[in-house]
Amino acid sequence: MPKRIRVDAKVIIGYQAGEHRMLQDGCLVIDGNEIAYVGRNFDGPVDETLGAKRGGSRKLVDYDL
Repeated sequence: MPKRIRVDAKVIIGYQAGEHRMLQDGCLVIDGNEIAYVGRNFDGPVDETLGAKRGGSRKLVDYDL
């Protein structure tokens, strides 16, 4: 069964609809091999959380859709 992982990040940079986008203080949710969510808050269930909630430094995340 694939894991659902939430990644909290200070900055998320993505590429969508032909342009780059930047989201500050956001999160993304990876469900198996796919990005299921990108935004400010995700309240759904996850198996693991990486980033600020684990006590580590906040990360820069770069993704392409």
